[in-house]
Amino acid sequence: MWFIEQPGGTYKNGVVGRVTPAGAITEMSTGLVAGLQPTGITTGADGNLWVTDSGGPGTTIVRLTPGGAATDFTPASLNGLQASDPVAGADGNVWFLLAGGSVGNTGAIGRVTTGGTVTLFSAGLTNNGHLSGLASGPDGNLWFAQSDGGAGGVGFITPAGAITELPHAAFGGTQPVDLVTAADGAVYVTEAAGHGAVVRVTSDGTVTPAVANSAGTPGAITAQPGGDVWIAETGHNNIGRLVITPLLPTGAGGPTGATGTTGSTGGDGSAPAGPNGVAPVQRPVLGVRAVAQPHGLIFVRREPKGPLVKLSTAANIPIGSVVVARTGTVRLVLALPAGKTQAVSVGRGTFVLRQPKALHGMTDLVLAGGNLSACRRGATIARVGHRAKAKRSRVIRSLWAKDHHGKFQTFGNNSVATVRGTEWVTEERCDGTLTKVLEGVVSVRDRHTGRTVTVTAGHSFLAKRGR
Repeated sequence: MWFIEQPGGTYKNGVVGRVTPAGAITEMSTGLVAGLQPTGITTGADGNLWVTDSGGPGTTIVRLTPGGAATDFTPASLNGLQASDPVAGADGNVWFLLAGGSVGNTGAIGRVTTGGTVTLFSAGLTNNGHLSGLASGPDGNLWFAQSDGGAGGVGFITPAGAITELPHAAFGGTQPVDLVTAADGAVYVTEAAGHGAVVRVTSDGTVTPAVANSAGTPGAITAQPGGDVWIAETGHNNIGRLVITPLLPTGAGGPTGATGTTGSTGGDGSAPAGPNGVAPVQRPVLGVRAVAQPHGLIFVRREPKGPLVKLSTAANIPIGSVVVARTGTVRLVLALPAGKTQAVSVGRGTFVLRQPKALHGMTDLVLAGGNLSACRRGATIARVGHRAKAKRSRVIRSLWAKDHHGKFQTFGNNSVATVRGTEWVTEERCDGTLTKVLEGVVSVRDRHTGRTVTVTAGHSFLAKRGR
């Protein structure tokens, strides 16, 4: 987990930090421009961290590698402005908000490429509106909130920079503060005016109340992977949760029957593109296709040797797809016999999705990626004490998953973990495959010895590497 710190105390400049799952904190300031006042951080499509700046000698956008090497971009177009709310867009660029300075009272939305080229967009924004929130939308656009300016409002900007504001009648005087895309494919917006509220906005602009008169002054909002929305209420110092019914399409191409959808499909079970050029999402089919809802940066290779394609909204993916979820999570909905479905959220790694028809819905998440040859290169240091131990426990690939009493297995080189409704992590290490259970129970079968071990929450099991 990465975080930012404003200047203060012993720090004259802002700091970017990292905390490991074990709680070890590393703070980094080397290479950061003098006077940096970081306001936001996100992971870009290039795997680097991107940091925005609230302004100092010159407003800066920082690109930071996972190893801590910083590159500062300080274009003249940002001089004196206040950048915030960086978000990774579906186009592979990082987007952010701007206020003040040469853009006047209107503000602007900025785009920075992975090479550091910055472009600003303001045409179409309401004058005197204060941009207060930015989120990657379900339709591939970036959605934004304006908290004042008389009317307040919500709108979106396309990857090409075209801005559309929704009719102000839906938001007049409500002071939208923040927004997020949830697992049902809609955007949820917090409103601070009056007693406060949360509204649901679909990609076609339909606005409906989600929480009316919360009396808690909703502010920041976020969505947990594949699940509910969480809200910070500044008025009562509370944290609220909004229960979301995740997206499960009822199909396209024909009427929906008791067990799914009828109608023609392509070779991988996908439907032809609709009038907007996007294939409609169909129900999952056992052993054929799944529904994938991305959160963060998710890439999919749908066929062997095919291209990696960014998944920006809910879509069907064929069984057998390679899913890259190193910097995000993906919620998968898969078919079971008799028209039933099951769901799992997966992240922190790369995997191959398998679902043999003969196994009646059992779904395999096969760890992929990483370079296991690095372990073989380290075999000659087997008698160098602590250094050898660290080499053996080096993590080459990993995967986090959480299901709800479905039929799922994770496959490593040395073990197979079968879950019983749980949250677990699988790590492929140089010394074997480690299964760590965070919640629930997992049965782990050692692929070399045939032994099966039951692992409960808070415990782990290492299936040692075969000789």
